[in-house]
Amino acid sequence: MREGEALAAGADLFRPDVKKLSKQQLGKYAEYLVKIAFLGAAFEVFTPEVDERGVDFLARRPGEQPYDVQVKSVRGLGYIYLRKRHFAPKPQLVVAVAVFDESSVPFLFLIPSREWSRKNRPPFLVDRDFPPPRVSQPEYGLTLSKRHWAELQARYKFAKVIGTL
Repeated sequence: MREGEALAAGADLFRPDVKKLSKQQLGKYAEYLVKIAFLGAAFEVFTPEVDERGVDFLARRPGEQPYDVQVKSVRGLGYIYLRKRHFAPKPQLVVAVAVFDESSVPFLFLIPSREWSRKNRPPFLVDRDFPPPRVSQPEYGLTLSKRHWAELQARYKFAKVIGTL
């Protein structure tokens, strides 16, 4: 096998058959993919025994404070939400988002949680409190749409943000 063939075969590992995966399988796949991305950026990765705070894993550079990492996955474009009772913006909390489609490797984004607290946050980052009569719990959200795709990539592409942590 030549080098180019080996690279192409390796890329197939990161292009799952999205249609065949259940929602839980896709979520677990995303979590492992994000862990690999953190490891590739020289972070140590630790998985808590119990997921009681909505944190999927911890990541830190040796000798530094750890980041709580929450991973979200989605097929195609759509809306992702984070319940406020489990997700409160703070300096050491980040959201990793894996966007899967059938034709390419997943897109990875990394969003510091404090972005939702900014007054001038981008329009695709939403903060929703539902007044009575409540139908849903208060949430932070991410709207994934064609309209905002370029700005989302420019601001929060994983490879760009990981260097700022």
